[in-house]
Amino acid sequence: MKVKVETQEIWEIRTEEKLIKAVEYYREIQDEISRLELSKKIAREALLEKFKEMQIRVYDTPSSLRARVDTRKSADFINTKEAEVLLDTDTFAKLRHEGSVSVVLSVRPVKAEEEG
Repeated sequence: MKVKVETQEIWEIRTEEKLIKAVEYYREIQDEISRLELSKKIAREALLEKFKEMQIRVYDTPSSLRARVDTRKSADFINTKEAEVLLDTDTFAKLRHEGSVSVVLSVRPVKAEEEG
């Protein structure tokens, strides 16, 4: 996939016509980014669903792309509102840790040493 980059004279806007053209070009880029982000989200969900269905974590394509799924879960945590009421301030501060769960999907070219 090739990306076409236009070199507009955006930095040398001296006429209203060039200003209009620069603003419209910028808006077109914003629209394309939004479209691509939505497409990326849909493709990501489809890939994750297929990986789950096939019970795989790594897949290499014939074109030497490697897709990998890593699931990361943070440590367990307690209800912070309830703990804050029950504990003194110092103890509560020592126990409080933020947590999250993230699923990372990466697609990159396969390195030569990883093949085979």
